[in-house]
Amino acid sequence: MGAAGARLEDGHRPLVRTLRFHRSPQLNAAPADQVRLLDLQALDTRLGQLAHRKESLPEHAELTGLGKDATGLRDLLVAARTEEGDTAREQTKAEQDVDQVRTRTTRDQQRLDSGTVTSPKDLENLQREIASLAKRQGDLEDVVLEIMERRESAQSRVTELTERLASVETRVAEVTERR
Repeated sequence: MGAAGARLEDGHRPLVRTLRFHRSPQLNAAPADQVRLLDLQALDTRLGQLAHRKESLPEHAELTGLGKDATGLRDLLVAARTEEGDTAREQTKAEQDVDQVRTRTTRDQQRLDSGTVTSPKDLENLQREIASLAKRQGDLEDVVLEIMERRESAQSRVTELTERLASVETRVAEVTERR
């Protein structure tokens, strides 16, 4: 076999022979540079160890749990504030309905008291209308009271959730400080 080298039966060169021609590059760094590289490697290793230690601290797990708690409380707080706003609008609407019924009752009562309605049939209808409006006003006032109770409940839930969230955020700050 010539310069091309020995070949195996399948036509390939033997691996051992080809490896002789491929040499790994030699590093020719000055000793001071080598020391600096070793120092850099030591610092990098230490940083990796510290990062791993930080991630495996019990405070990290506690912070993760507190973060989930805070997220859940924020979601509940948004829902409670939404309910509070909705009940405030409902209360305003119901109070406006009560005011309309009162205005209409006052107007009908003034017509009755003024004596301008002379027909007995019209007087009877007007009295029935006033009685009906009084019942309607009572029903609407009951609705207003029910809405006020729901609104008060929503407000107390907002207050409670706000306090709980503040407590969790305080704990997060304490744990972060310890870490």
